[in-house]
Amino acid sequence: MGERVRQSWRSFRHGKPGRRFQDRYYRRHRSGRWRLSAAGFLNLGFGAALALAGFFMVLAPGPGWITVFVGLALISGELLPVARFLDRLEVRLREISRELATLWINASDVTKAGMLLSALAGLATLGYVAFHLLSG
Repeated sequence: MGERVRQSWRSFRHGKPGRRFQDRYYRRHRSGRWRLSAAGFLNLGFGAALALAGFFMVLAPGPGWITVFVGLALISGELLPVARFLDRLEVRLREISRELATLWINASDVTKAGMLLSALAGLATLGYVAFHLLSG
């Protein structure tokens, strides 16, 4: 069991961005392990529960979006539309991160300080709003 999980992770990690989730979906379905199996139902149920919990956690400080994506990743092994969505999302997030890295590298020290202060102010605002929403 543990070796199968490690092998699956290695295949996923070394997959081509924009195809990883779909490749995982097709590997699972070619292997024949997906047909009305308990593991398939567990992936769907646990993935849906994680994604739903993650959406609620987005409002509170913590790993909300990470939890949503882990839940969706579990579901993507069972549902091709979710796998396609995550592949498109991965490509888009990579493009955004490259653009931000380029912007950061080319920015002056004053601009970098302003960007950091803006990010901290945004995080403080989110924390303040979340605190007041959750404290009732």
